[in-house]
Amino acid sequence: MRGVEDGLIGHEYDAIFASTHWERDDEAKRLASMEGRRVDGLILIHPGIDDETLDRHAQTVPMVVVGRQVNSRFVHSLAFDHGLGAQQAMQHLLELGHRRIAYIGGPTGRSDADQRFLAYRAALQSAGITFDPRLVAPGNYVEAGGLSAMTLLLDRGLPFSAVFCANDDSAYGAMLALHRRQLRVPDDVSVVGFDDVAHSAYCVPPLTSVKQPLRELGREAANAVVALIDGRKPPRGPMARLELVVRESTRALPMQPAKAPLAAARKKTASRRSS
Repeated sequence: MRGVEDGLIGHEYDAIFASTHWERDDEAKRLASMEGRRVDGLILIHPGIDDETLDRHAQTVPMVVVGRQVNSRFVHSLAFDHGLGAQQAMQHLLELGHRRIAYIGGPTGRSDADQRFLAYRAALQSAGITFDPRLVAPGNYVEAGGLSAMTLLLDRGLPFSAVFCANDDSAYGAMLALHRRQLRVPDDVSVVGFDDVAHSAYCVPPLTSVKQPLRELGREAANAVVALIDGRKPPRGPMARLELVVRESTRALPMQPAKAPLAAARKKTASRRSS
């Protein structure tokens, strides 16, 4: 949103923001509301509304969609290669020696979440590692979802030494679940997120994450919607690349088989009681 505001500087337009929390019903209501207020243009950040509906609205008001590709000649789409970013995260864990890597996903039906999961599976396959669906837990891009997903993974009692979370908020929840089981990050489990939101550098431990240049993307979206409003074709420059930012939430795996985190937690608890 800050990037959108930056991009509108010097133009005669002001930004009006409405949050829908990725709820499709709310998105439809906000979209109708904005059109009813006769706004000059619309920027939608990863909407869940189907392409056909977006195409219909875009014929009425200039529209830019950020975060996914829309099959419409009226909608200008801007999106990163989420699969490439997820591949970087997985390659980092594999290079550290991790082979039992769990995954906490994003909301079903979202293209960015789907791309990240497919890249997770592809990275395992490329490394000669058999995909284990029991090491996958559903998430919803919020902290509570990450907490529940990690709790589910731990309750299964399967060995894993690292977890790739589909976004940073899920990683925060996952780290809280690990903390409550007396498991240390990264000593017992390495954690990688996606997005590299601002406070990921300041959580404990600081989170390794795939950085999306979101402010730059917001500026580009603002420039594109202004061009559409003015009847011009938006510029098509190369999209900024995603970049893995390595911090203290990951470490190289010692040369020994991964232990089940749940079993390790029980062992630590028993040791404290005996002492």
